[in-house]
Amino acid sequence: MIDTLSPTARAAGARRHRCVLVVEANPAVRREIRNLFLARGFFVNSATRTADAVSLTDQDHYDVVVCDVQPPGIDATELTRALRGAREAPMIVVITTAPLSPVMEEAFRDGRLLILRRPVGPAILLAAVERVLAAFEAEARSP
Repeated sequence: MIDTLSPTARAAGARRHRCVLVVEANPAVRREIRNLFLARGFFVNSATRTADAVSLTDQDHYDVVVCDVQPPGIDATELTRALRGAREAPMIVVITTAPLSPVMEEAFRDGRLLILRRPVGPAILLAAVERVLAAFEAEARSP
């Protein structure tokens, strides 16, 4: 399932480096994470399955993908592999208690994967994404 965007999200989407894709199977958790970012002016889209997330990233640019490793229908290793091959690969923020696959470990070493260990509160998740975006902006400004 792919969620549709609210008018607020569409209006917020005009800013660069504020685009987040949430990949989460649980509707209540997905809604909570979406609302967290929407309330701070992010452009947010979401998917419930790996295939939907990959399809969305093929269609649009996302600066950050927030993914829960454990829900059914979501294969964080496959998602990481697919996103690392994208022309504008987003940063991936993984929320997990599980060990990382070799693909995810390599993405972590490359600096394209941030790991947040459960439990993760809204303030920690928001701060992690803000830090990633600030690093992208600083990198884009450097000669």
